[in-house]
Amino acid sequence: MGKQWFGVMGDPVMHSVSPAMMNAAFTAQNLDAVYLAFHVPAGSVTEAVKGLRALGATGANVTIPHKQTVLDLADSRSREADLAGAANTLWFMEDGSIHAHNTDIEGWWGSVSPALPVDWQRAAVLGAGGASRAVLTALSLYKPGCKVDIVVRDVGKAESVASQFAGRLTIDIHDWQERGEVIFASDLAVNTTSLGMWPNEDASPVADAGCFRTGQVVQDLVYAPLETHFLRLARSGGATPVDGLGMLVGQGAASFRLWTGLAAPQAVMRQAAEQALAQRRASA
Repeated sequence: MGKQWFGVMGDPVMHSVSPAMMNAAFTAQNLDAVYLAFHVPAGSVTEAVKGLRALGATGANVTIPHKQTVLDLADSRSREADLAGAANTLWFMEDGSIHAHNTDIEGWWGSVSPALPVDWQRAAVLGAGGASRAVLTALSLYKPGCKVDIVVRDVGKAESVASQFAGRLTIDIHDWQERGEVIFASDLAVNTTSLGMWPNEDASPVADAGCFRTGQVVQDLVYAPLETHFLRLARSGGATPVDGLGMLVGQGAASFRLWTGLAAPQAVMRQAAEQALAQRRASA
């Protein structure tokens, strides 16, 4: 078998640390494979997927804003992709068919569940975009029936998302102005928005530590910087902070396992991702 190749499609995508992370995994497992980043603008997704298949790619990851679009291009899809209404992983099969999966779900749950107490009951989710869908899907699979408070600026958008999980989760929707009280009442709070992402590191969904408390787990899916202002506030309020890089590594590890059948070297992957983030920051 010749060299296998993989990639990540998105817009933007050239800032992604996934190539560094995945290539480190291939090297650690002595695989003759390479992982590249492909800038695919909106409107070109169908052609890009067909091109990857025609050129012999084994698989591809998919990031913003194409996760929902690629789901409709697949010949088969996993339960996770169906539930989330989005796919972040494509597998080009030997018979020419395309299988769509969503490893964000497993990746997110694996990143946060070790920090959660056994008896936790209530989650607060800030935002109602693609990352929020992955979190809600994971909760519906791993903590079915739990109470989830979604906090958003666009209530209509949240209602559309929430309707997909009716019967699986107990969901209430709150206006953005209520975020402090909702976070305080939660056992698990997750920021799925981009607030606080580099280079706007001083931004945060909340302005003070008063909405956090001891016994909470607070995660920010932003991973650049690793410790966001939101997580610093959570720590000072007594909560247990969880960074967003664990989700990135976890979803990459699940994709690696799907494509290769091998266990992913997650420690190696995280180290490579952290080094790539540090290099990007130093060169900015």
